[in-house]
Amino acid sequence: MDPEKCKNVIKGDLDIILTNFENLVEAGAAVRARLPIIPGFNNSQRDYEAYTAYLSQFVGKIDAVDLLPFHSFGEKKYQLLGRMESYQFQNVHSMEPKELKRFIIMLIEAGFVSGQSLTVGGLIGVK
Repeated sequence: MDPEKCKNVIKGDLDIILTNFENLVEAGAAVRARLPIIPGFNNSQRDYEAYTAYLSQFVGKIDAVDLLPFHSFGEKKYQLLGRMESYQFQNVHSMEPKELKRFIIMLIEAGFVSGQSLTVGGLIGVK
């Protein structure tokens, strides 16, 4: 939820992304918020609080929130393509779903339901 991180890392405009999301929800589209969570980038307590504050206004209005913990599967692809110098996540560990526990609790407290409107990795159910 940091406009500068969004601009610098994913080369996007956070305001446009959020406006598009809100317009889709308002239009009644079937929407899932899919949040990649990357260690050292957007997995701080502050990040989790910002996501929860924003998403809580959409409880009951969106289909689900899917937390997508970082994995290093793409690293091999960068190696094979000879592009490791552009791979920004070297030496970043793959996250285990349990590392998202505090964020999951925050979203449940905001009204999202584990296994229905809240998943980890798109999997049904969060234990």
